[in-house]
Amino acid sequence: MKKFFLSAAAIMMAASMMAINPAKFELKMMTGGEQTSVLPNEMAGCAMVFGDYDNDGDLDLFYVGGQDASRMFVGLLKNTGNGQFEAVTLPDDFVALQWASAAWMDYNNDGNLDLIVVGTPDATTTYTYVMKNLGAAEGYAFEEDMDNYLPGVYSEKNDNTQHMIAPVDFDNDGWTDLVLNGNAGGKWDGEHGRMTALFKNVEGVFQFVEDKATIGAEVFAQVNGGGVTVADLNNDGYMDLLLSGYDDNADKLPNGEGVIEKGNGASYVYMNTGKGGYTKLDMKFAAAENQGLLIPVDANQDGWLDIVEMGRDLNNGWANSANLYLNDKAGKFTQAENPGLAGGQTVVGMGDMNNDGIMDFAHTGWPTVSIAYGNGDGTFTEVGFTAATGLDQLSARGGATSVVDLNGDNTLDIQVSGWSDANGRWSDGIAFNTVKDTLGAALAANAAPSAPKNVAVKKGADGYTITWEAATDDNTPAVALRYNIMAKASDGSVWMLVPADEKTGKQKVAGLVPAYLTTLSYTFKGTGDYTFAVQAIDGANVGSAFAAVATGVEDINAKAVNVKKVVENGNVYIIKNGEKHTVLGQMVK
Repeated sequence: MKKFFLSAAAIMMAASMMAINPAKFELKMMTGGEQTSVLPNEMAGCAMVFGDYDNDGDLDLFYVGGQDASRMFVGLLKNTGNGQFEAVTLPDDFVALQWASAAWMDYNNDGNLDLIVVGTPDATTTYTYVMKNLGAAEGYAFEEDMDNYLPGVYSEKNDNTQHMIAPVDFDNDGWTDLVLNGNAGGKWDGEHGRMTALFKNVEGVFQFVEDKATIGAEVFAQVNGGGVTVADLNNDGYMDLLLSGYDDNADKLPNGEGVIEKGNGASYVYMNTGKGGYTKLDMKFAAAENQGLLIPVDANQDGWLDIVEMGRDLNNGWANSANLYLNDKAGKFTQAENPGLAGGQTVVGMGDMNNDGIMDFAHTGWPTVSIAYGNGDGTFTEVGFTAATGLDQLSARGGATSVVDLNGDNTLDIQVSGWSDANGRWSDGIAFNTVKDTLGAALAANAAPSAPKNVAVKKGADGYTITWEAATDDNTPAVALRYNIMAKASDGSVWMLVPADEKTGKQKVAGLVPAYLTTLSYTFKGTGDYTFAVQAIDGANVGSAFAAVATGVEDINAKAVNVKKVVENGNVYIIKNGEKHTVLGQMVK
């Protein structure tokens, strides 16, 4: 009798496969014969970003990019319902670009999604343009905002990142700021040809933060070819910055003699001080360029964001690299052993794709095209784009990948564009989640989480502190839920951490790496009179209704200075501003 032995790693992988239910998808190609829309072919070096620009509850698609100067595209596809699209005529202000990126954001707090677009038409000239959404009165048309001049960037080549733009309110003042990253095509600041720069939003106008003593060009590494993401890594309510790419000044890891050598690939984490600046975290990473990215994700469902690192290691012969760094909740990250991830040149979309309450991410590129299903314990199981999954025709590299609910069933679908080596052609399509596994069994349905309870606000010297109790969900554990904040000013303008419909709670931006809170409090530093609300977000990026403040705003400064409790003849009274009140608030004469 022959005896067969399995390694410990093989046994663990087999056990992991048994523990997950990979989702089955139904593919609709967006180019070629059967199509859901008219989408240009040859969409490499591109960005495809989803946002509800016309406030009708459906996620629309903006695309920009191209393989080279002879194949550049730009366009907007309106979602007409159930994941079907039709082309929208855009003004000439929208420039077709190659090696491009884009992001939806509401930079002027009018409740309408605007567009930031970067790229190059000729591998020399660089563009960054801001397209303002004119709202319902103008049919949600766009015009270029000439008051917002930003230096141009591009990705440098067609197989680099789509993550060159990161909208983020870095100082919690109620205006969404902007981080730009990429190749500037020249010395954009008189010194650097690459760019990582923060632009503060001053009531709708972006201003470069150039104070080098706090947060300027000398703080952030000037890199390109990787990408930028933002997340609150230490649960303090301030967004930190994760960066990777090609850096002339980067150091390699120590060699055998412990000597630090110069290299060109590096990834960095910058922690937000909460005081208008950042400090670099002292830790070393491996991956860097060719769409290298640091991805914040709660891999072990403890309510703290960990870091998945994917890309190609420039300092190790361009080796494919994938690592997981677990958050120790005390300001450090520890590299996990055998997380089960495949690395390489990749673009990423994330979310719970099989409704098991655990975060997954789809990554396409080279050499691996797969979904990394989270096991909930800090490990992942990679499932390739095969005929069994319904994703085999979307094997692609050099393009874009988004994980987004396009037909409104609270379950995540996948959009992919790029060149398919396996199929020998361009692949552009949407794979709709069938809410079944690859064996045909039904996956769990997904409902929106409950709204947070006991939302309260206190006003102090540092701004408004908003607190709430954890929500609940049918699939996502309470500790792994995330949260979104809304602040509405007395003039009707509204700011949100991530744009959403304030009436339905539906998310208005989707597809890249969302920057939600994983804590139960937030300090808002806007000046003026506001009303606040909080919503919960599950693993599939489905939002609850917004829960408004139940008890109003309590001024903790006034409480500390002007209010005191006294006891007279066995009765308790409150002395406020020199006047005596009962505990029920009735003034005693």
